[in-house]
Amino acid sequence: MKTEVLQLSKVGKTKKPKRLSPNYHKYEEVRTREYLFQEEVEAILSTTKKSSAHHGHRNYTLILLIYRHGLRLSEAYSLVINDYADMI
Repeated sequence: MKTEVLQLSKVGKTKKPKRLSPNYHKYEEVRTREYLFQEEVEAILSTTKKSSAHHGHRNYTLILLIYRHGLRLSEAYSLVINDYADMI
């Protein structure tokens, strides 16, 4: 007959619960979708176009480029005019 040995947990070595930040939210609760509707993009573009900001045309073009070509922000950020100098 084989007897089982029961090991007790070490004193003071309890597993602490994972601490969450006060701003913790599940991703699904914060964002219900991963994309913008066409109407939302058009609203952003129209406000950018109407804006009297110094770089309004640049901002409009950049947002349009991001939307039409599906660029990530990091990809759009790394664009340099020399990349397209051959096309001009």
